[in-house]
Amino acid sequence: MIFRDDKTGWDGAAISIAVMLLLAPVALTFHMAHRGDDPAGPDPRYTRGYDMVQFWVGAAVLESSVPPADLYDADTYARAFDSIVTANAGRGYGPTYPPPIYQAFGAVDGIGQIRATKLLLWLYLLAAGLGIALLLRSAGYQVKNGVEVGLLLWSAPAALLGVSTGQSSGFWLAFLAAGFVLWRREKKLLAGVAFSLLCIKPTLAAPVVLALVLASQWRVIAGFALGGGLLLAFSISIDGVEIWRGYVDMMLRNPDLTQQLWLSLERHFSFRSLVSVPFRETSVALPVGALGSVAAVMLAIWFRQKLTPTLASAPHSFPALSLLLGACAFATPHLLDYDLVLYFPLMIWASYRIAEKRAHNMGLGIAALSAFYVVPIAYPISARIHFSVGSLVALLLLLWCASEVSQSYSKGDAIA
Repeated sequence: MIFRDDKTGWDGAAISIAVMLLLAPVALTFHMAHRGDDPAGPDPRYTRGYDMVQFWVGAAVLESSVPPADLYDADTYARAFDSIVTANAGRGYGPTYPPPIYQAFGAVDGIGQIRATKLLLWLYLLAAGLGIALLLRSAGYQVKNGVEVGLLLWSAPAALLGVSTGQSSGFWLAFLAAGFVLWRREKKLLAGVAFSLLCIKPTLAAPVVLALVLASQWRVIAGFALGGGLLLAFSISIDGVEIWRGYVDMMLRNPDLTQQLWLSLERHFSFRSLVSVPFRETSVALPVGALGSVAAVMLAIWFRQKLTPTLASAPHSFPALSLLLGACAFATPHLLDYDLVLYFPLMIWASYRIAEKRAHNMGLGIAALSAFYVVPIAYPISARIHFSVGSLVALLLLLWCASEVSQSYSKGDAIA
């Protein structure tokens, strides 16, 4: 609807929009990777690729003479941070991820932190493009629709925020998309192994597992367990089992780690944020947020009940799994805007319904999808009014998609 007329195809304005969408992520990546004076990036207050800093610090700890389990010791981490970081305004982060991501960064640290950061920023962009292409292929898109939707996702604010902060969302999207492609081809064990790579970031792996359980994809779950086991075994082979004991001890010391990480609350997308942000400064914020997470899980279960006929007739339904994944992501306590790649499969299907004019409620669908696309950059509004606008928009998109998936299969007019 944005790019082409059904009869005449793309015009000059559409081509200009396409070029801008294509080049925007490239220009931003170049800016973040190469502008400024090393070790700082474009903003002299911060080290280049600021959100990668915690992983470089963790890699430095593992390469030092201290026991690997000390990675999760706050004092050891602080000393390592101060020894290698010179351009950051405050530490900001602690060692909260499982060991594999710190071990992976240690593997590329040999070329130098700044050089490796620049390389990873470009690899993030390429991985994001690969993930989008794989998801479009998995969804069964025709080329005439996939080009436009692919360009919009390529330059989506959620994706650009990942580049601007040095996040690894492009890699998570590639792992997710690989799992979708293999699952659609009925290579379920391999699909599970691909999905299991998200265990590197548990807040992304958890909603994927929950969605697979709700979709009764037991062979995929078996593959997930296999892949997770292999990842664990490989990690232990590098640094031993003590590093994992240190991680478990850290988690036990912080039973609600997401509460401590509840930074930039206006950028969260979850039922927890939706109901608890107004109470952020009160003692009821934590229990209200927990109730919000429970409500989100119940919503996902309700979606599963509505999808029972769909999954019975099409067990490899792309929109059904996409909807369940989106609902489970909404139940995740800690999901920031740069992790909205979990919603990309659902955004692709919603775009298909609208672009092909198959939506039963076009107006609401256009409004919900458009708002969800741009709302990550509207977080200052949420901060000002003390309400999670992004979470509300996500809920509206989920409800619209649930209605559309249910109706589409009752009328036999949706892609499988």
